[in-house]
Amino acid sequence: MNKLKSKLRGFTLLELIVVLAIISVLIATIIPAMNAYIRESKMNSANEKAQEIYMATQEYLVQLQLKGKDAKDYFGKESDSSDGGSMVGGIGGIISADGTITMKRNGLTGADTTNNKPEEAVREIFSRLSADYEGAFVISVYPDTYICRYVAYTNEKPVGSSTDEFNYTGALTVGDNKASIFTKKFGTDVSDNSQEYHTLYVNGVRYIGQYPYAKLS
Repeated sequence: MNKLKSKLRGFTLLELIVVLAIISVLIATIIPAMNAYIRESKMNSANEKAQEIYMATQEYLVQLQLKGKDAKDYFGKESDSSDGGSMVGGIGGIISADGTITMKRNGLTGADTTNNKPEEAVREIFSRLSADYEGAFVISVYPDTYICRYVAYTNEKPVGSSTDEFNYTGALTVGDNKASIFTKKFGTDVSDNSQEYHTLYVNGVRYIGQYPYAKLS
């Protein structure tokens, strides 16, 4: 009987403390690793989608050129002092899962908004993509040379926002300031300017994909 009681005795307080300590260490190790994996996955996904939009835009620009159409009608054209005074054009907005487009940047100066050319460009670009896209986007081009300059894209809502709208402001911030505000792909250290900077993850803005990737100057 005494042997049976010995076998059925519970854990001692010391044993429980040791088990709890081991569990705490495991949790402290696993949770940061899981968070890093989730963050990396979201960042990679945003960058990949930005690259796909970039390639579709470049294909669309080639078609415009082959047809003898002026890219300025679709994207506008303005001098950009941050790009050495280059003439650039741009469009941007939000695309919903059902294909509804809300234009936020309806082309720059000179775009043919009367005939909805900027929105036509958006529809043509996204029709070339195999995946269903939903989110905010900014597309910048060099209209004179029919070359896509960059794309920023996100399917995230603004951090702390009460609205359901995708983070267009964040995408615009990424696109217009890509030389100075990016954080490293797998961290938040902005002091090492030898590294490639893939996604903005600072000041409450996160997971904004971009292509081409930027470097700090």
